Amino acid sequence: MRYCSVEICCRTHYAKGYCVAHYSRWRYGLDLTTPIKKVRPNGAGGVDSKGYFRVTIDGVRVYVHRYTWEQANGAIPKGFDIHHKNFDKLDNRLENLELMCKSAHMLDHARQRSKQLGNTSTHKRCPRCSTIKLRELFTSDPNNSDGLYGYCRACDRARKRAKACVKPW
Repeated sequence: MRYCSVEICCRTHYAKGYCVAHYSRWRYGLDLTTPIKKVRPNGAGGVDSKGYFRVTIDGVRVYVHRYTWEQANGAIPKGFDIHHKNFDKLDNRLENLELMCKSAHMLDHARQRSKQLGNTSTHKRCPRCSTIKLRELFTSDPNNSDGLYGYCRACDRARKRAKACVKPW
């Protein structure tokens, strides 16, 4: 097996004696000696798009809450999640973390969301426009268990208009 001809690279050969990354650099006239992957220093990190804090440890990006749990209690079993007891994703103290099976974890967060929505007997979320509206603003359907159609009246009207516009031919 042939390898890249650049001394600091141990990737397999692609073309002209270079790996894919170095070949691309050679084609565009870029410097071949600079490292391909920028290695983040240990401890470098920040908050990701989901709101969890991540850091780099030995060149690998890890979630801080999972890393904290694993350092204290060992590996996380398959099918389990680490739950923040106070629902603050940035509070990664060990006493705020607990191991939960995925289904219990999802149920716990569903309960938390329903608390945030307020009284579910007076409000409902429209699955089409994702807004929370009074139940009175939903169309009624006697066949449904809660007596309401799935969409709010505005979305239901738009759905019916779109359905009426479909040509049969």
